[in-house]
Amino acid sequence: MYIMLPNRLTKKPFSFAEAVAAGVSRRTLQGLLEQGDIEKLERGIYCVRKPEGSAEDEYKASTLIVGTKSAICLLSALSHYGLTDIIPKQTWVMTDVEKRTKAKSVRLVRRRSPKWEIGILTKSGYHITSLERTVIETLISPTPGLAEGIAALKTSLRQKLTTPAKLSEMAKKLGLYDRTLPYLRAAS
Repeated sequence: MYIMLPNRLTKKPFSFAEAVAAGVSRRTLQGLLEQGDIEKLERGIYCVRKPEGSAEDEYKASTLIVGTKSAICLLSALSHYGLTDIIPKQTWVMTDVEKRTKAKSVRLVRRRSPKWEIGILTKSGYHITSLERTVIETLISPTPGLAEGIAALKTSLRQKLTTPAKLSEMAKKLGLYDRTLPYLRAAS
């Protein structure tokens, strides 16, 4: 790399504003793009080119695109916890119903009442739904679908990643107990 980036920008995806704040000019960014040292993930979002992008980098980039009050959910969270064989083509991000984006790498799951205080884990640079919340929400979500939700439920219990009691408690907190009870009973 002929042009050096500040160290804090090399560890995770960064926005144009973060690069400018770190002293990197638009011309420098353009030079790094042309050299192939960095890649443009979306409009205004960049990262240092690596042989393989990690899922965590995708989650951080999606959070930069969508903004705060967002959490990785459903199919992306199932993949994160190893509960699905499906590789998501987009990062699934839960957000408020008003939020919009043109980014093709992000699939918004817009909710009227996201209940941010229940089952959301804070990671370095992004938020993600807990394993229990992910399984419960997948059971009632039209996409990725009931079959995927039931498979995730069975896998999480078989691998002892959670318990029926924890899943029931999460369903109660989310107000989804009655809708998920038949699946929870059948899986236990």
